[in-house]
Amino acid sequence: MTTKKIEQENITAVNNATRNMHFSLWQTNIKENSLFFGFSQTIKALEDAHKDEKAIVFAAGVHPDWQNRNNLEKIYSAKKRPLVIACDCSLPLFAELGYTPDYVVSADGSPLIAKYYWRKLQGKPKGALLFTTVHPTTTETITQYGWPIYWMQNYSPKELRLDNIPSILPVGNVGSTAWLVAWYLGCKPVGLLDIEFAWSDEVPYRAVGERFQRAGYKTYLNPIANRYYMADYIYSVYLDVFAQYFKKMPAIRKHTVSLTKEGIICKSGIKYKTLESFLADTPHSK
Repeated sequence: MTTKKIEQENITAVNNATRNMHFSLWQTNIKENSLFFGFSQTIKALEDAHKDEKAIVFAAGVHPDWQNRNNLEKIYSAKKRPLVIACDCSLPLFAELGYTPDYVVSADGSPLIAKYYWRKLQGKPKGALLFTTVHPTTTETITQYGWPIYWMQNYSPKELRLDNIPSILPVGNVGSTAWLVAWYLGCKPVGLLDIEFAWSDEVPYRAVGERFQRAGYKTYLNPIANRYYMADYIYSVYLDVFAQYFKKMPAIRKHTVSLTKEGIICKSGIKYKTLESFLADTPHSK
C-alpha cells in the first residue's frame, strides 16, 4: 500500500471517528445557536473584504510562553501591522498583553472553548468567525461582549449543513480553518504563526521516539530547525490534510508562508519566512 493511500485512509478514519463522536453534540449546538442567537449574519458579508491585505494567522502553538509574547509584541510594534486573525486558543495571551486581534476564529464544538474568551480583550475585534457547531456557551460569552458574529459551517457532514451559510473545507483544527478563512477574506499573502502540528520542545524526542511510535506517534526530522519533532496520530492527520489542500491550491500555496521554524508543518512543502521579514514593508490593515 502506498504512503499516499495510507495517509488518505488515516484521514478518512479520523473524519469518521470525529463524526461519530461529535455528531449529536454538533446537532444540538446548531439548534441552540439558531434558537438563541440566529444565523442572520454570515462570513459572506466578509468575502474579499480584505482583498490583497497581508495577514497573520496567530495560533497558540507549543512555543514557550516568552516566545509567543515576543512574537505578538513584534507584530503590534511593527510600523505597518498586517491583519491579525487569531485562533481562539491564543486569546488569553492577547488579553494579557493588551492587544486586540482583528478577527477571532472558533471551530470546536466543545463547551471548554468558552474559557478562551473569559478574559475580556482591551478592544473589540472586527468580528468573531464561528462554525455553526460551536457550543452555545462560547456564543453567549462573545455576545455579551458585543462582538459582531459571522457564521460559517463545516463542509462536512452534509446532514448538518444549512442553506445560505458559506461552508469551509473540513481541515479538523482551528489553525488550518483560520488559514482558509484568511483566504475567504481575500488576504494575500498569509503568514501562519505557531501552527506546528507537533509536540513541544520539552519532549526528549530521540529518547522516547521508539516508545511513542508504538503508541501511535511518529518522529519527523525538521530540516529547518535541524531537529526531530513528534506528532501523535491526530497531529499527523492534521498535517496530511493541510498538505493535501496546500498542494491542490497553487494560487493559495504561492502566497502562504510559515512564520514558524519549529514543528512539522514544513513537511507539507510550505516555505519558511522569518516573522521580521514578513512584517517588513507591510500595508496597513483597514
